[in-house]
Amino acid sequence: MRKTVLWIMIIAIALSMIATFSLSGCKDTAGEEAAGEEPAEEESAEESAEEESAEEEAGGEVVEEMEEYYAHPGGWWGIGVWQNVKYGGQRFAEYFNGMGENIMIEHPGPVGDDIDAVFASLEATLAKDPIGIMWYPLNIGEGEMLQAYHDRGGYIVNWGGTQADYYEYDSLIGTDNINFGNEQAWWALDEMGDSFKVGIMTMTDLQTHIDRTQGVLDVFEDYPNVELVEPLMEQTGTSEGAAANASAYIAANPDVEVYLCTSALGGAAVARAIKEAGYAPGEKMVLASDTDPELIELIDEGYITGSLGQSFAVESFYAFTMIKALYDQATMITKDDAANGIVPIPFKVVTPLHRVTADTTSAWEDMPQPQN
Repeated sequence: MRKTVLWIMIIAIALSMIATFSLSGCKDTAGEEAAGEEPAEEESAEESAEEESAEEEAGGEVVEEMEEYYAHPGGWWGIGVWQNVKYGGQRFAEYFNGMGENIMIEHPGPVGDDIDAVFASLEATLAKDPIGIMWYPLNIGEGEMLQAYHDRGGYIVNWGGTQADYYEYDSLIGTDNINFGNEQAWWALDEMGDSFKVGIMTMTDLQTHIDRTQGVLDVFEDYPNVELVEPLMEQTGTSEGAAANASAYIAANPDVEVYLCTSALGGAAVARAIKEAGYAPGEKMVLASDTDPELIELIDEGYITGSLGQSFAVESFYAFTMIKALYDQATMITKDDAANGIVPIPFKVVTPLHRVTADTTSAWEDMPQPQN
């Protein structure tokens, strides 16, 4: 009985307090109205919108602006060439985000040359369904996976100027690799005249390097006194493999005067092997590819005559810009390009080459680096 009475008293007190607060609120409101101020219950449009937005968010009805996700899966991220590619991709995101876009870009994959890890990074990236990717065709069994991604609407731009016939892609950007080989051969002729022995380090199973080698041979066909000393040096995909093959070739062919290398890795391997074999700087002509720090140092030392610098940051910046143009439908050729099987961007974009020598290496030192 006492408990019942006690609860009745507590409830009565609570009701009394509620009534008091209610009356107090009415009094305040009346006073504000009397003073010509807005009633408290009449919220401003801004406050009303904020509350409405909060309510919608609480109910899960507001859909935030979707982030545009782009990616460049790969590997070798510790090598200067690939770092420059990564820098260009990051600049793409920074540039468009600075104009109010909402772009996120990733560069997954190993720092080194673990092909299994490269394949895994591609697989994991495609599972996230990015808007589009850059890809360097490696022919490591990735064709079926890339084709499935493209079939479901993903965009692909090949870089390195490398074509592929085992999956569909939307555009190709980078060096014209036949022209690259032409340029190396013409450079050798400029320096050495039209009679010399030449060795080539390349990758005989990758189209990029096959094309560059062919470009060299196309030029030398017109110079019968230029002798190619075969077999070609196989670069392989590792610095250790390239070094071993370069050392063996140089030891077996001391009369070779000119070395043409279709990549940075090969150029550095040949230059180091020449140095280790006891040749003086400049005693052999070595032409390489790219502008990573090791090559710049070897050019300054005189063990590399020069290198054809490519424009890797330009490749990635414009590869992703083209992908974004497709996604945004920035320009159209027909009223429905997708339905008509039309891709309204350039199919092939050729980026420039630059001769880098001891006179110009300072321009390539301390180049911009990617974040992370």
